[in-house]
Amino acid sequence: MQKKIIISELYSIAAIVNNNIVQDLLFIDKYYQLNSIYLGIVNKIFPSLNAAFINLDNNYKSGFIHYSDLHFVKKKRNSNNLHNTLISDLLINRQKILVQIIKESSLSKGPRLTTNLTFIGRYLVLLPFSKSICISRTVADSTEKNYLKALAILLKPATMGLLLKPAIVGVSEDVILAELNSLKKEWNFIQKLSCISVAPKLLHNANNLVYRVIRDFYIGKISSVLVDSKYVLKAVKKYLHHWSCFSHFNYTVFDTYKNADLIFEIHGIMSAIKKGIFKKVDLPFGAYIFIDTFEALTVIDVNSGSFNRSTSSQEAVFKINIEAAREIAYQLRIRNIAGLIIVDFIDMESQYDQLQLLKYFHKCLQEDTALPQIVQLSELGLVELTRRRTGKSLVEVFPQLLTNTHYNQTRQQSFSIFFGLDLQFFQLIHKYILNSICINIDSYYSYKTHILSNKSLHLQSYLKFINLTVSNTFIASSRLIIDYYI
Repeated sequence: MQKKIIISELYSIAAIVNNNIVQDLLFIDKYYQLNSIYLGIVNKIFPSLNAAFINLDNNYKSGFIHYSDLHFVKKKRNSNNLHNTLISDLLINRQKILVQIIKESSLSKGPRLTTNLTFIGRYLVLLPFSKSICISRTVADSTEKNYLKALAILLKPATMGLLLKPAIVGVSEDVILAELNSLKKEWNFIQKLSCISVAPKLLHNANNLVYRVIRDFYIGKISSVLVDSKYVLKAVKKYLHHWSCFSHFNYTVFDTYKNADLIFEIHGIMSAIKKGIFKKVDLPFGAYIFIDTFEALTVIDVNSGSFNRSTSSQEAVFKINIEAAREIAYQLRIRNIAGLIIVDFIDMESQYDQLQLLKYFHKCLQEDTALPQIVQLSELGLVELTRRRTGKSLVEVFPQLLTNTHYNQTRQQSFSIFFGLDLQFFQLIHKYILNSICINIDSYYSYKTHILSNKSLHLQSYLKFINLTVSNTFIASSRLIIDYYI
């Protein structure tokens, strides 16, 4: 089994590839990353919703917090009813509050917040406001569970709780204790910083793509880790040494690449993203599925198309549905679709076939870390399931691709153009910056593409990547004057 991790710091994307099949895609957005911690200000309280909006950034969307997510917040002195407490009894306007993002923002909504902070490591999750001990359900061995529970009782801080992750199995006590001390220091630093900071303020930014990928996905035998710079490669090895993952070094090849287009094309990442953007997904033998996503509802329709390989119609329908079930489970994971999902499989008269289909569909969904749950098979033959939101979907990451006619007409763009970036252009900019030469960007572009409308933003992103401060029209540190026309 060839399992690879591919990281592009420049494009803020990482992919987990297993036998040339993309299993997971991770993106890092500029605003409001999952698990980031903010010192916010209560902006507006809605007693009818029993919720409030929290100002996290004066220049971006406010976060949303429900009463059920307000843990360990002191009640007002005149509030004696413990069961029917309203959010207005806990919060007041302009109050400072320490919150963490538990759901990333969508196209129309801000992030979902909680006051129950968690600090996630590779082996442990520290729960500062809890005293419980939890062990991952994926640890099946009862002897191992008893050992981990006894270890957690010995290591757990008196006023905090611990959650033990599956990666902790087989790890030495010294490594676990070192990570616990690191998480405790992080929590102590957040407490001190919140006391001296002026709200709204970002206290802990969880936008480190390399850290997140190595922490969550470098498990088992990884054949290779490919990154786009020596700096990122150095960071990968630093985190592996920090977590004492020495046993995996003999199996893993660490390398850098220069041509992102080629690497992403060879490993099928480009085709997986393209396939995940469009509504129609072709199945083998001429069948296809149609995926339509709304705000919190996704409808998936299975169609037979020109499928005619079987001798009987009943056998043909069953084969189509089996192929569709496998592809739907994969698309839910790649597209990161969350919320309520309704699947309209082709009608089958046999109850035995229906049961076999549901069993197979459930087996395919078990590989998904977002834990999809099949609710029921309705009387109309619709399969209803839910999937937990773990981040932005592909539609939310690339909303412009659904409305841009340029992308609807052709799908053969390179990876750089696909992401709204031109790698040769940025290499040229980098070269001129180092030589402190003034250039005219539009003179480089002899063609008109969608990049022209956003090149100032993309240029700033690239210059930030190479650690230069940039304004819209002038870069003082490099004496580079850029004339652009939008």
